[in-house]
Amino acid sequence: MLLFYTLMLRKVLFTLYILVLVAMATATVVESLHGTPYAHKTFYGSWWFCLSWAALTVVGIAWILKRRVKRLHVLVLHASFVVILIGALVTHLSAERGTIHLRLNEPTSTYAVEDEDGRQQTKRLPFTLTLKDFRIVYHPGTTSVADYVSTFEITEAGTSSAESVSMNNICSYGGARLYQLSYDADERGSYLLLNRDPWGIGLTYTGYALLFISLVWMLIDPHGGFRRVLRSETLKRGLLTIGLVAMSVAGRPQGPPLQGDALPVLSKESAEEFGRLYVHYNGRICPMQTLAIDFTKKLCGKRHFGDYTAEQVLTGFLLWPDEWSQAPILRLKKAQLREHLHLPKHTSMASLFSLPRSGEWEGAEQAGGYRLKSLVEEYYRGHNDALHQQAADIDARVSLIIDVARGSLLQVFPASPLTSHPNSLPPTGGSQRGGRQISWFAPTDSLLVPIEPERAQYIHTILSLWQQDVRTGKQREADEIIRLLAKYQQRYGQGSLPTKTQTKAERLYNAVPFATILFMVDLTAGLLLLLLFIWGIAKAGRP
Repeated sequence: MLLFYTLMLRKVLFTLYILVLVAMATATVVESLHGTPYAHKTFYGSWWFCLSWAALTVVGIAWILKRRVKRLHVLVLHASFVVILIGALVTHLSAERGTIHLRLNEPTSTYAVEDEDGRQQTKRLPFTLTLKDFRIVYHPGTTSVADYVSTFEITEAGTSSAESVSMNNICSYGGARLYQLSYDADERGSYLLLNRDPWGIGLTYTGYALLFISLVWMLIDPHGGFRRVLRSETLKRGLLTIGLVAMSVAGRPQGPPLQGDALPVLSKESAEEFGRLYVHYNGRICPMQTLAIDFTKKLCGKRHFGDYTAEQVLTGFLLWPDEWSQAPILRLKKAQLREHLHLPKHTSMASLFSLPRSGEWEGAEQAGGYRLKSLVEEYYRGHNDALHQQAADIDARVSLIIDVARGSLLQVFPASPLTSHPNSLPPTGGSQRGGRQISWFAPTDSLLVPIEPERAQYIHTILSLWQQDVRTGKQREADEIIRLLAKYQQRYGQGSLPTKTQTKAERLYNAVPFATILFMVDLTAGLLLLLLFIWGIAKAGRP
């Protein structure tokens, strides 16, 4: 009978563990599709999910007591889960969350909370807040917001202290944590998020600390199961096989096969030099290499196309748009759109036009019978099914290619206009030289501000001269133009350019796929630990 109960307890524990894993995996997918609030309401905050965790905790404790587990790191591991769950329960029962609205130089001692019916209630704070300053910090040389900063005074029992919060800085005071939430349209008021949870946060952090210690302990314990798995000959043979397969795959040309003659490209050295230029992209000043990588990944899903680097792909569409429009670089991920258009998974931009085109980059979406036109128009009229969403996604990539070919995406020319300009920064932020805002322009932009005629001529023509030199085989002259353009950026972009350290860090980040490496390491370690856990349960349950 005792053996029967032991086996039943093991089966229940294993079943609950798998169910929780499946629920968490499903919740992750749902969160990516429908957002965090929906996932929290449907999964993380639901009664059945909380009950599953509670049941898993109780059964796990019963299993440990039944098996009389004596290994300390295993006990600490399971104790950490219990502490984390208790911390979550305490937070749920006792924590207070609300919003505080501050106006400049107006003392505030209340905060607003929402009850379960969604009605606003006002509660009093144990201290008084007075907003002394609010400011918006912009990325240098751009109108893109980098941070919001609220500076205020906290008064309690006759004593005052100066504090500040921002998007990256939390203020902790008297058991309360204050976060920057929003601000008023006139920029004379600020909204703070209040979180009072003196007990739950401490318990939860203690649980995470115990979890970290136990996991590290399990990894370094020479007599532990993880080290035994690492010493397994089966694992060594498997890792060797995986390594050999990875090396063979890495040695092959990546990406879709190129059709016909090789595409015209800059040499890797010249393309890399072009990638060292700075560009105003995504609301900040960054190396052109970053734009090139994003551009290539959006088209084909990888950081390169075949043997061509991202910089070669970007300059290929900039210098030889007609030839590169024939390259099968666009990846059609969904079969539905491929079947609708009768196209392969990797196709070219030219295949999206029913008639041959040559040099028709102006009004390209309308030229040559654009095959996505009707689908895209229907999408913007409210047809949001999978087919129309896929069509809109490909249409955005086509527009991106056109912007690169025209040069309108290449805002590489810094300028300090003498008067205000639509592209200039507002007076509340950004970088200035001599009291003037630094703006960045593309060669196709209209310079609606008075600057020196020679500089305006340079901005509008220098990339065209570079293109002409490349196309006519004058590569040495073309490379010199890029070097002089880099000096131009250093001269006129001072104050808006990233530092040398920031540039080196970004280029290192671009060169090494840290996220992919960490994902593979974490996935491998997670799978090994899961297999180890299942193996341990199976071994412990044997009579």
